[in-house]
Amino acid sequence: MAQMLQGRGRMFLRIEPDDAELVAEARKTIDVSPARTLITDLSRTQDDLLAAMHPKTRYNIRVAQKHGVEVRLESCDFESVWTLFKQTSSRGQFRLHRKLYYQQMIDSLATGECRAFLATASHEEKLLAANIMIDFGDTRTYLHGASSNQLRNFMGPYLLHWELIRDAKARGLKFYDWWGVAPFEGSPPARGSFDSELTVEEGARGGGSTHPWAGISRFKRGFPGVEYASPGTYDLVLQPFRYQLYQVGRSLIRIVRRYV
Repeated sequence: MAQMLQGRGRMFLRIEPDDAELVAEARKTIDVSPARTLITDLSRTQDDLLAAMHPKTRYNIRVAQKHGVEVRLESCDFESVWTLFKQTSSRGQFRLHRKLYYQQMIDSLATGECRAFLATASHEEKLLAANIMIDFGDTRTYLHGASSNQLRNFMGPYLLHWELIRDAKARGLKFYDWWGVAPFEGSPPARGSFDSELTVEEGARGGGSTHPWAGISRFKRGFPGVEYASPGTYDLVLQPFRYQLYQVGRSLIRIVRRYV
């Protein structure tokens, strides 16, 4: 395949292999999809899932219920939650896609085999949290999420995910994919295999404390699951000189974006 693409003038082929040994000559690049994720087995009973949670996660779900947090699993008004996404981006210091990107995703995948939908948690009409979810095959995936800067002690995100898990079970889905967690400090290179299930104590950790996903990983690992690690994204370089120019250009764009 590489020779065929090279003959057609292609610069590189970007791949996400199951095993890094399959691409020994490829170059590691920034991951397009998370290289490490947490997957919850929905065949377990609700009581079993609750028992396997970190105690603080169970407590926060009860806190949200006590405060009367309401969850809607089929919200269609993305305009109303865009403020939450901007707040979360500012708080976490990461860049968002354009608003139209998220809106078109929800609209174009509203029906069909692969379904995207917006789920929200609120208290007295005040939005607390919002998630963009994907249902495909036997899996529900947590793709994007946001939470408000206000009423954070109401623990809306915890109840929102618990109700999404309960709903996924009711629909007959088998897995809940948390779509990305930070690696633990000292983790060996990913080789495309499932790790053992996390203990409650491990479930409270966010991975490396300096990792940009440390906070959200700590939240996700409060729920039970098995972690899956893959090698990540690689570039099979077909034209080295053009590829180097491409890399320089991408680096310049990232620098400019920091100040725009």
